[in-house]
Amino acid sequence: MQSRYDIMKAGVTSDSYDAQLYPDTLSANFNNFTYSQPPYVVIPNYQLQLKPYLFCYTYYNVAAYEDIVFNINNVLHISLLSNFPSINFPTQADLNTFLATPQG
Repeated sequence: MQSRYDIMKAGVTSDSYDAQLYPDTLSANFNNFTYSQPPYVVIPNYQLQLKPYLFCYTYYNVAAYEDIVFNINNVLHISLLSNFPSINFPTQADLNTFLATPQG
């Protein structure tokens, strides 16, 4: 399973405990996402805001894609979800293509 961290480059700041570099969150460009197939459109509700991982698990069989879906939709924080008229859940194929494409 891939996550958003797989498409981020290593940053310059390291962890004081194990000296591993933190990922550079700005290195992943979610604006480059393209849809080759129509997305599954969800109207945000309280359930989506409360448990977005359940929607991702139902659609992708992977709960951890919620942050990628929100970034693609420009949802900066889960508390802002109610400000959006709809959320596009890309197809699994489009999501896999995006995760396999270098983002820098």
